[in-house]
Amino acid sequence: MTSDLNLKSSRASFLDIAKGIGIILVVLGHTFSLPHLLYHTIYSFHMPLFFIISGYVYNENKYNGFKLSKMLAQRAKRYLIPYYIFAGINLVLALGFNLVFRHTPITFAAIKTYVFGTLYCYADIRYMPNCSPIWFLMTLFIGGMIFWAIMKFSYKTRPIWATLLLCVSFLLYFFVDFRLPLNLAPTGAAVFLMYVGYLIKRYDLLKHSWLILLFIVGFIASYLNKTNVGMNENTYGNPILFLIAAVCLSLALLILCRLVSKFNNPVNVFLKWLGSNTLLIVAFNYFMRDFTTEFYYFIPVVRNHMLHWTVSFVLTLAGCIVLILFWNFVKSKFQANKI
Repeated sequence: MTSDLNLKSSRASFLDIAKGIGIILVVLGHTFSLPHLLYHTIYSFHMPLFFIISGYVYNENKYNGFKLSKMLAQRAKRYLIPYYIFAGINLVLALGFNLVFRHTPITFAAIKTYVFGTLYCYADIRYMPNCSPIWFLMTLFIGGMIFWAIMKFSYKTRPIWATLLLCVSFLLYFFVDFRLPLNLAPTGAAVFLMYVGYLIKRYDLLKHSWLILLFIVGFIASYLNKTNVGMNENTYGNPILFLIAAVCLSLALLILCRLVSKFNNPVNVFLKWLGSNTLLIVAFNYFMRDFTTEFYYFIPVVRNHMLHWTVSFVLTLAGCIVLILFWNFVKSKFQANKI
């Protein structure tokens, strides 16, 4: 029993480290004036990484016993309800921010646009100010339900369904130039990446000997794929190069995280903590980026110096950390009073 618990703890540890690195890349990728090569490389795999992890942690024995209603309720509680809660909070924050810092009056037209963007899941700052990154929650909800259906009802044809859904996303990328409701276009690619994560776990593909080769192949594929990848926009450039870069770099990062997870150092502790608190960063990193930018230019000593992307990244991440600490403090107080 003890060895099983240690195995589960170790597994959760390296996955939290991977998610911690992944969420840092999310914040970094949203930083203004990021060098193009760094931006291009981050976007080639950072969102696929999260979908792969979602497939990796999928508990087939548990979820295949769920009925549709139970699975819907669980996924809605985990992803859909937070999506609408965070969208509502960001609506208030965006209107307040625009009023205070940009002197933009609050209008019914602006509120209507933001509400429409949220309901449609039109993940663009014109329609979902501050909170367009939460498209990820909607895609996890819908993609997760599709993935569950494939895993539950189509044991022998899982690879076929996953590949067909990937092809649907690619076809939409090539032939449809408008956003589908509920951000459905990248859902097929997300399901395929979840299936990749499931296969990585099932066949224990986190072999240390592949680490350097995977990084090399992944970086080369990312570099050769000249179009910037954006799963939010369902943009992939060369689909083959996208898949190679996304899978190789994600797999290499997971292998690296499993290697370093055995060391109990401050960096790993921080990354694990960050990886277990990703939801708030997804929801509010845009707001923190804009707020800390205004804060920077409010300081007399530095306001005449252009905000460098490295400083912007550090300030945004620091703001997110403060938000997490505050939220965890409030949550602990609420739970203590409830008991």
